[in-house]
Amino acid sequence: MTTPAKPKKPGQAQRGPESPVTRASRAIKRGRVVALPTETVYGLAVAAHNREAVDRIYELKGRDWNRPLQVLLPKDERLNRWSGPNRAASVLAERFWPGPLTLVVSAWMGVPKFLTREGTVGLRVPRHPVALDLLERAGPLAATSANKSGEQPLTDVAHLEEAFGDSVAVYLDGGHIVGLASTVVDVTGARPRVLREGAIPSDEITTALSRAQFEAQ
Repeated sequence: MTTPAKPKKPGQAQRGPESPVTRASRAIKRGRVVALPTETVYGLAVAAHNREAVDRIYELKGRDWNRPLQVLLPKDERLNRWSGPNRAASVLAERFWPGPLTLVVSAWMGVPKFLTREGTVGLRVPRHPVALDLLERAGPLAATSANKSGEQPLTDVAHLEEAFGDSVAVYLDGGHIVGLASTVVDVTGARPRVLREGAIPSDEITTALSRAQFEAQ
């Protein structure tokens, strides 16, 4: 015999299933690891200011503890919450964010030491809509590519689940992703330096900086 459903009380809203991004945001706030798509690769991500959660990513990947994770920022996050005034960083962020550009900047004293290396931190605003949605809900994330250290990045959720299983709380599916890694630019010195060639060619970086310098004169 089927038990009849309880009638809704007057004014009671019907609660639908949570979206994957909502579940991922809840997991992040509980200190769990999530897998998310970006326009370059899949990543593993946790709340940026949660030291225990950050440690879990190192353990999952078998990552060298001396290699800090990058920090993914929401679109409306201000650079000056993470670093001091920097003309080159501002120009490149304005031109290429959201997008596949990681900026290495001098970190404010308030930035957790476990996110820094020699006083610097790597920042990026990804372009993928799923990543941006999660960042808007969960805030800044410490992240790295979703693969075991020394292995190739994984390109779809099925392979991620095989590699990490229940160690990852939520897998956000962005389909098959094969993209170049983000371009990494160090803007801590007198002249910006491209540390890693990636999705944004170095000549585009040079052009953006040269144009801004010309316009400022």
